[in-house]
Order: sequence, then structure tokens, then C-alpha cells
Amino acid sequence: MVAANPDNGKSITIDTKTMQKAFERTGAECWWKWRMGVKAYEKPIHADYFYALVDLKGDPTKTPDVFIVPSKELEQFLEPHPKGVDPASGKLTDVWCVIYSKDAPNYRDKWDTIREALA
Repeated sequence: MVAANPDNGKSITIDTKTMQKAFERTGAECWWKWRMGVKAYEKPIHADYFYALVDLKGDPTKTPDVFIVPSKELEQFLEPHPKGVDPASGKLTDVWCVIYSKDAPNYRDKWDTIREALA
């Protein structure tokens, strides 16, 4: 998706990933998880490229959680599968983006990140 500010001509790209139920919990630890696919490490990294990671919470009556992640910050959250496989090896079967609860406040509903990029 492309978002633009008609007043100044700035535009950004937003890559959206959605899960019906991204939230998971084991004991006291919790996180949100989205399937990114094996090409996740090949995606562009620049100031005008963002990810909107959407958790629909498995319930259409609830407001989804949306995590706004700049592309330059995404790699820290990527988990290759099988675990331990080098992304450059060509042996990946999948890649997930996992945001743990300690990082969630930095990205959940951070729409200002988009507004600032378009200012």
C-alpha cells in the first residue's frame, strides 16, 4: 500500500501482514507472531518503507491491534525456520516476525510513526 501527503508530496510504502490470532502466551511470557515468508530477508530497508502487522484477535467485533514497524527495525524480530538456519543458506522453510511483550509498547498503535514519515 502507498500512503501520501498531498500537501508536501511525500509518500511511503506500507507492507501489511495480518493474522487471525497473532497473540500467544506461555506462562508469564507473551508475544505476537506473523508469518512473513522466506523472502522476508530480501524486502527493502529504507526510511520510507514500513510494516503494519495486524492482529485480528480472532473476533471481528474487537478492534485489531496494529503494530507499526519501520523496515530498518524489522530484522531484529525475524525468526527463521527451521531455527538456527542461516537465512542466506537457501534452506529456510519459513520466516516469522515475533514481537515480545517487552517491545510491544514501542510499536503497537504507533500511528505517529506514519504521520511523522509523511510530514
